[in-house]
Amino acid sequence: MRAPRRAVVGASVLNILGVLGFLGVALLGAASPAVAGDGDPISPPPKPPTRQATSDNGSISAGVQLDTRHNGSGRSVPVSAVDRNWTPPLCWSQPKYDAEQYKDWALGPENVGIGPNAAQIAETVKKRTDFHEDAKGAWWFRTYDVDQMTSGSTTPGRVAACTSVPGQQWVDAVAPKPMLALSPQVLSGLAYKALLLPTPPVRLSPVADNQIVNVPTFASFTGALPDRVWVTASFDALGLTIAATTVAVPSALRIDAGTPYAEPQTCEYDLTPAAGGGYQVDSSKDACNVTYRKAGPYTLHAEITWKVTWTASANPNGPVAEPGLPDGLSGNDVAVVAKEVQTVVR
Repeated sequence: MRAPRRAVVGASVLNILGVLGFLGVALLGAASPAVAGDGDPISPPPKPPTRQATSDNGSISAGVQLDTRHNGSGRSVPVSAVDRNWTPPLCWSQPKYDAEQYKDWALGPENVGIGPNAAQIAETVKKRTDFHEDAKGAWWFRTYDVDQMTSGSTTPGRVAACTSVPGQQWVDAVAPKPMLALSPQVLSGLAYKALLLPTPPVRLSPVADNQIVNVPTFASFTGALPDRVWVTASFDALGLTIAATTVAVPSALRIDAGTPYAEPQTCEYDLTPAAGGGYQVDSSKDACNVTYRKAGPYTLHAEITWKVTWTASANPNGPVAEPGLPDGLSGNDVAVVAKEVQTVVR
């Protein structure tokens, strides 16, 4: 069994204003290995009080845990959504401190400084702030997916929409959850983003470097794909215990010849269960097979379509939840050479 791999989402706060130059405001991100950041966009990074357990990267912030033990392995690639307009959650609100921890942070040197005026500033903050020390609940912070923020994959409009969520807010234990609160649906999107899907282990006949003009190209494999892969995202801190598991099951193989000098240029095949587990395909039994009509080197593309669902728990076998997630794709390129010959021996 492979050793568990766990990532932390929602950890320490760093100012990434310089990264997002298109925005005229400061936004907060997470230090590696976290992939999300949280906080008030004008506050410096907090230091962890000693009484709270820290997350994997030493941050006080209890974060989303990503369990990737059942993800794709070997020749696997990050999931690509069939729906090109789909994007994972960019921002949400999640609990970060209890009342006492928040007070320690607000009055700490990160906020009031360490100069001669620090004590006076701290006293002013005390007078102006209701820390809710006599209430049950937690301080919730706006949290971002920093991977999206720093990769350039998001838009100014999406980021601007996140500012409708307060940077930090007190939420009573019995109060309704705040706007864009962390939820199983949000977790399902974060788990989707973390999926690694195995690439198609196809064998070609004739072999890739000896394709034959006007002879069909057969694709096959047996049992090489797993029955399914999944990632669980969970959060368990400060009175909020939720989880979601995103599951991907292979459903079809698509072959693209990589050139208009083929008939047909693409074929798609349903996958069937293999006797020893996993899935199989044998296109020699199918009416559709790519056939090159002109000699030359080409790049054939093989791609698996994965049916993706999610459950509102850490159980991949739980009831399928709504709204649904887009199908996923995993593919790889194969260099082929088509030749003109008179006799074919398979």
